[in-house]
Amino acid sequence: MKGIRKFIPLVKIAFSVCLLTFLYARADWTSFREIFSQASPVYLLPIFILCFLNTLASAFKWELLLKADGIDVGLWRLARSYLIGTFFNLFLPSSIGGDAYRIYDVSKRSSRAAEGFASVFADRFTGFLAIAAWGLVFSLAGIRRLPEPRIILIPAGVFALMMIMVWMLLQQRLLLWGLRLFHLDRLAKLQEFVRRFLNSISTYRRNGVLLVKTLSISLAFQFMVIVIVWMMGLTLGLDIGMLPFAIFIPLITLIEALPISIYGLGVRDGAYVFFFSQVGVSREAALSLALLYVAITFVYAAVFGGAAFLTRGKREVPA
Repeated sequence: MKGIRKFIPLVKIAFSVCLLTFLYARADWTSFREIFSQASPVYLLPIFILCFLNTLASAFKWELLLKADGIDVGLWRLARSYLIGTFFNLFLPSSIGGDAYRIYDVSKRSSRAAEGFASVFADRFTGFLAIAAWGLVFSLAGIRRLPEPRIILIPAGVFALMMIMVWMLLQQRLLLWGLRLFHLDRLAKLQEFVRRFLNSISTYRRNGVLLVKTLSISLAFQFMVIVIVWMMGLTLGLDIGMLPFAIFIPLITLIEALPISIYGLGVRDGAYVFFFSQVGVSREAALSLALLYVAITFVYAAVFGGAAFLTRGKREVPA
């Protein structure tokens, strides 16, 4: 089993390379040069400002979850932890590396690893729930613009899956039964970790105000992502209105989250071509938008995350 796991990253890399080769080998590179030569830089500063505001919003949501468990780290420390996590993601094959740093950082400051893990899990979970919710809402609103109406099953399926996960987390006996089934209950530290994790989830569930706030922040965050990508489109001269972005971006985000590639490379690019071609956007323009998205994400993580990393304390990063 361990031998198979070693090949999974290689398979993902190969899949991404094959998709990228297929997509870009058929593109007109002259069109790429024309698109980027005519790009307007006027939207770049607002894009980076919105990205930073989204980071602060995420840090605030994370702070609310931690405070519900009696952990007070501070908004700016959490924002810095978020930024360093994004910086780590540049060198690791998924966002799990950044999340691992965030868990480590909270655990180091509070000595409560299980509660830190629960807060990051809840943060990620509410984020995916918000993506699925927006995908469902905007797909229903603009179903005529979808290339295939059955595509609406993507956000609907993810939303349903999230609801099932919520039910399973609330049924704590189910998880504890799983531990007993695989004889993991014999590991005292693991059992204690799971118990404290579930206690944190129960704390979130009993706090109605917390649930409303975290879900509202998640919805605002994901809507801001739509606005950011729409502004990237304006940078490249894609004046097609905001509605196509509102419909397609949540769907693309859900598709690129599938664990079949590295960073969603290839999958994201193909999804941009597939969806935006439905509103008359050329292959080269759609691919340019995907490239700009990756470039801005990389620059933001490298500059802001790198600055946070370089100004950290000597003891703030694991060996």
